[in-house]
Amino acid sequence: MAKMLYALTFLDDAETIYSPRVRRHLESVLSMIEAFPESGALITSEFLKSRYGGEIRRCGIAPFYLVYTYERETGTVRVRGLVPQRSTL
Repeated sequence: MAKMLYALTFLDDAETIYSPRVRRHLESVLSMIEAFPESGALITSEFLKSRYGGEIRRCGIAPFYLVYTYERETGTVRVRGLVPQRSTL
């Protein structure tokens, strides 16, 4: 199991989710990432790399992408935020 660290921006983003269905999906995806931290798709967006740093991964939670980084050496997942899927990745 990976160590999960949550950025304040992610926690603020998560507070804006009012749909019970989307909240359940978010919880499910976070559990999956904790067990399988490399399951998210690697993304190459220079914008997100400059904003979040490191090797960025994403998982879809419509209408958002959950954006995170995984540090294999320490076994740490840093959950960075929720990015609207309509934005350019």
